Formats: sequence, structure tokens, C-alpha cells
Amino acid sequence: MAGNGDDGPRGIDRGLRERVIEQITIVSDALDAAVANPTDNTLDELREAADNLMRALGRVLIEIERQRSSQKSSR
Repeated sequence: MAGNGDDGPRGIDRGLRERVIEQITIVSDALDAAVANPTDNTLDELREAADNLMRALGRVLIEIERQRSSQKSSR
């Protein structure tokens, strides 16, 4: 969508994508560990990993709304 006259870049930032992918991997590993050995430590690690993933996904939602707002204001 480049070249549409907007002042800012379009699309979701690649760094944000990488952050989400990294967090998914961490959650998967933490989930495997908690399933195999549900100790306080592994459950705490899973909770932290899930929280970090939700924060990264929250940022995705913010970016989606920013993109939509940008599209509406450029019309």
C-alpha cells in the first residue's frame, strides 16, 4: 500500500511480527514444560510467557486500529 500519499509507513512492523513469533515459541516451550512437569516454577514460567504473548498481541491490535484510522483519515 505504499505510494498512497500517506506520510507514514503502511503495514504491520516486521519487528512486531518477530516479537509475536518469538513469544509464541516461548509459550510453546513453557507449555510443554508445564505439561510434562507442573511444578510451581514451570507454571510461573508459563504464566509469564502467556502474559508476554498477550502483550505482544495487544500491540498487534493497537497497530491494526492505527492502520484503520490512517486509512480512514486519508480518504
